[in-house]
Amino acid sequence: MKIKESNNRGFYFQIINKLKKGKLLFVLSLVFVYSALMILLGGVAHKEGVFGEVLIPAMRENVKIPFNYLEGVFYDSEKLIIDIKHKDYQKLAFKRKNALREGVLHPLPDDYVNAKIRWNGRSTKVELRLKGDLADHWARDYKWSLRVKTKGDGTVLGMKNFSLQHPATRGFLNDWVLHKILKKEDLVALRYDFVDVVVNGKQLGIYALEEHFEQKLLENNRRIDGPIIRLKDHLLWYLVDPKSSSTADQSFSVDQVDELYTVSPIDAFTSTRINNDKDLLKSFNIAKNLLEAFRRGKLKTSEVFDTDKLAKVFAVIDLFGYRHTTAYSNIRFYYNPFTSRLEPVGYDNTFIYNINRMEGQGKQIKTSLTDDNKRLDWKDTFFEDRVFFEKYMLAVRDVSEKKFLDDLFDEIDDELNSKLKIIYKSFPAYSFEAEKDILYKNQKSINKRLNPLEGMQAYIKKLDRKNNEIILEVGNNQLLPIIIKNISINGVIYSLSEHAEYLLQAKTPHRPIDFSEVKVSLPDNISWLDGVSNIIKVNYSLLGSPVIKEIKAFPWSYLDAGFLENDVIRKKANYDEFDFIKTSESEKEIYIRKGKWKINKNLIVPEGYTLIAGPNTELDVVESSFIISSSPVRFKGSKTGPITIKSSDQTGQGVLILNANEKSVINNVVFKNLSSPEQVGLNVKGALTLYESDVEASNMRFKGNKSDVDLYIVRSHFNVDESEFDQSKEVALNVIFSEGRISNSTFTNSGRTALDVTGSNVDAENIKIADAKINGMNVKDRSKVKINNLSVSGVKNALISQSSSAVDVKDLIVENCINAFSALQAKSDYGPSIISVTRFDDSQVNGSYLIEEKSTLLLNEKEYEVHTKNIFEKLKAH
Repeated sequence: MKIKESNNRGFYFQIINKLKKGKLLFVLSLVFVYSALMILLGGVAHKEGVFGEVLIPAMRENVKIPFNYLEGVFYDSEKLIIDIKHKDYQKLAFKRKNALREGVLHPLPDDYVNAKIRWNGRSTKVELRLKGDLADHWARDYKWSLRVKTKGDGTVLGMKNFSLQHPATRGFLNDWVLHKILKKEDLVALRYDFVDVVVNGKQLGIYALEEHFEQKLLENNRRIDGPIIRLKDHLLWYLVDPKSSSTADQSFSVDQVDELYTVSPIDAFTSTRINNDKDLLKSFNIAKNLLEAFRRGKLKTSEVFDTDKLAKVFAVIDLFGYRHTTAYSNIRFYYNPFTSRLEPVGYDNTFIYNINRMEGQGKQIKTSLTDDNKRLDWKDTFFEDRVFFEKYMLAVRDVSEKKFLDDLFDEIDDELNSKLKIIYKSFPAYSFEAEKDILYKNQKSINKRLNPLEGMQAYIKKLDRKNNEIILEVGNNQLLPIIIKNISINGVIYSLSEHAEYLLQAKTPHRPIDFSEVKVSLPDNISWLDGVSNIIKVNYSLLGSPVIKEIKAFPWSYLDAGFLENDVIRKKANYDEFDFIKTSESEKEIYIRKGKWKINKNLIVPEGYTLIAGPNTELDVVESSFIISSSPVRFKGSKTGPITIKSSDQTGQGVLILNANEKSVINNVVFKNLSSPEQVGLNVKGALTLYESDVEASNMRFKGNKSDVDLYIVRSHFNVDESEFDQSKEVALNVIFSEGRISNSTFTNSGRTALDVTGSNVDAENIKIADAKINGMNVKDRSKVKINNLSVSGVKNALISQSSSAVDVKDLIVENCINAFSALQAKSDYGPSIISVTRFDDSQVNGSYLIEEKSTLLLNEKEYEVHTKNIFEKLKAH
């Protein structure tokens, strides 16, 4: 609507005219008083130290107020003069009184009263009533919102039906800008303007004028005549009690709104006119059937609505950050009789807020045509249709570009400033700048959501080299759907096996990622490089986006199959499931009865007990089972009747004592043919493993075990006496971050190292090591080892001290060894090491030692200063 402007007189003539009316003198006086007050307040604020931090920003804005008012005073605007008979005005006042009492206005057909509107020298007969559901429309003493209908062929400002309301009820310029955007995008947009209103001679100031839903609206938007339909919202307002002290009574719950959507009837505006026109009535019945079929899931979004226009409305409302327009109770639809589609008519959004989500985020696309009788949700239903979702994604990408708003404001800037001047007549403190800034911020926020750093995750579940297949696990970590296009290996593109592309539904908020499997078949001539799992990339895009991104696939599964079912550490204790076990709850003791027993499933002992076994007990651990105890054990055999723990099928996985709170005792126990535990949740290596579990052990026998380590002691205190380690697969005894003593023990035929000590303090006495394949004793990582009487024979490296370790040996015999001593730093974050030997016949060595620079070898208190570089290479060479 065009604002009337005076072309016959200039600015100065306007000033003279206002001066004659006495207004200019009043305004100048107001400016003088206001300026004096600001100077006074500024002096006080400066004295208090808050001037620059608080008041300067406020004053910069507030100082504009009198100048805004001046602009408004000297700017002409449309004026509507409404004349209402006294008795009819009293009827409106009575309706308002009832609304104030109830807190909600419930309009009835007979609420209308007769009136006349004079504007621009014309007079038009109208009927009008109060409008607006809540008190912001009619709580003020005089400035009430009105719904106006002209009579006969009369129009006001080219409209038959319209509303007059306080500008705040539509956010002043907020809805004006909304309608400008809708118009620019060729959507049905209401005429929305600001006018001066006088009722029965009383100046009520500036009102927002908003077109209503009827034929003139369609004509103004160049649309063929057709019905405008809606889902009626009258039931909604009977649930609300704004006068209640309860917040719940003052608003709608999600459940209430969803339920009301299911029962709200479909209606049309100007229904009398439609009923009297057979073509309009036919169109209405089609429109009504389309919307009802959509609600019932019998037609998809793209089969009912003009998806391009609907997508643009949702995108624009996203830009505004507030979604009043697209609520089922607010949005209206025009039925286009040519396309047989419903076009959205957006209005009444009111606010511009910082966006906290996009409407499409978290929505699920429906991939099956079956009617699943799911809970109805108005907005979710739109996004179930992929066709619409893609149009929506294109639309939000469009509105998120800075050019979208730049072009808009370039186009409407002059008109926007004119509307501001009209608003200043009644509201000189109003500013649109903050809302404009929010629109630009929302653009950036949407753009960021449309360009995630990582939109998805991919994992390699299986590389099937035999069948030339890759099975990927793919999951969306975004709240918007994603399309997987293909994969690439070393830059070569390979298509998905069963899909041209693969849809990943939006992630459900606050839930873990859902993963699904995608198979990729590769050509027979594919080169399976050793590192191929590290160079597989998945190419994807957000739904509807032209931007293709890639993500590197992790070379493992996101969650190994069977992990939870087989995770032994977290399984419940099951000792009571074995017939040969009895329990004393009063003593908190679990007894393994004497005899020969098979263990064909894991035996799990909880904390708080003691596991006990005596002489002549044999446990045959088979079928990949093992024993785990969170309690200390008391295994006491005898020399003539030892306890034997073995595996007749060589799959039994040994014994683990884990976090026992008391010392275990192990005497006269044989460990034979046991393997390293390979249960899910474990990373241990020993036929017998102790973790944070102290032990007193003697007369143990380890024979021919298949485990990496015979005895594995970690973060524990220990005493091992009179024990034998024979035919160890890799390491006989491995001590890590522990303290203890080893005495009177023999290590023969070890697969790699007889005794391996890491980060530990160990005292030893009477130790014999023979025929280890590589190392007799390997001491490392700040360990301290003291040994009395050590014999090492038939190994490559008799004694190694590395990484800030110290080895002190008294009475040493070394025979048939390539390197008797090796001392080195080994790791850059550690220091040199030392070996000190007394009472040793160094003639046996004949120079067979490797001493790195700064490390030390003392033989019978004589320091050997042989500096050898590349000691690791030399050790390997041997």
